[in-house]
Amino acid sequence: MLSLQHSATGLILAYFDLDDVNTAIDFAHDTAERFRVPVHQYLPPHLFEPLPPAAGSIGTGGNA
Repeated sequence: MLSLQHSATGLILAYFDLDDVNTAIDFAHDTAERFRVPVHQYLPPHLFEPLPPAAGSIGTGGNA
């Protein structure tokens, strides 16, 4: 979901199954890089394998 900061309203860009969480995270980082915005993940850590921050990424690169 692409949304304004501090807003639950946004635009759904893609849907992924829970089995494809890391694919969805990759998609989020690729999209965020194009728009030059940070990625904020709101998933329990047991559902995904954290990815290292991309070189030159904007934002914390971690779970915020």
